[in-house]
Amino acid sequence: MSEHLGQEPRLTPAARARLEAELERLREERGQLVASLSFDETRGDSADQAAAVERGAELERVDHRIDELLGLLSNRKAAAPPSGDEVEVGTLVTLEFGDGDTETVQVGVKALQDQDDISVLTPDSPLGRAILGRRAGETVTYTTPRGESEAKVLTVRVAEH
Repeated sequence: MSEHLGQEPRLTPAARARLEAELERLREERGQLVASLSFDETRGDSADQAAAVERGAELERVDHRIDELLGLLSNRKAAAPPSGDEVEVGTLVTLEFGDGDTETVQVGVKALQDQDDISVLTPDSPLGRAILGRRAGETVTYTTPRGESEAKVLTVRVAEH
């Protein structure tokens, strides 16, 4: 099994496009918020002042998210496409659990996922650590708050963009 712990999540083209679209939308929202804030409103009655404070708080939230996105976009390298035969960051994995339930997840970080309709499994979670480097057909054991659990890797594939 190859070493995957501590692997830096990388941006796939689809994840980069999604983050860039969110950044553009937030920059537009920020412009509208700034335009709506005027010094005259802070001199009005308490309802006007409350509305201005609320828009100021929303502007702060938008600015914070813009900073997060800029950090994600500037600090992440482009992802080499996963091979698809071994579980690694960026792959889609279908797992079968001990109770017979199956679930398809993308191994990675939520902010960098490729598809919004797929759950994300972080590589540093107990199950994430257990399946990294595994192939279809292998069964892993991992620790949960309720004790030991097993999951079988049914399929490993590259996310479609």
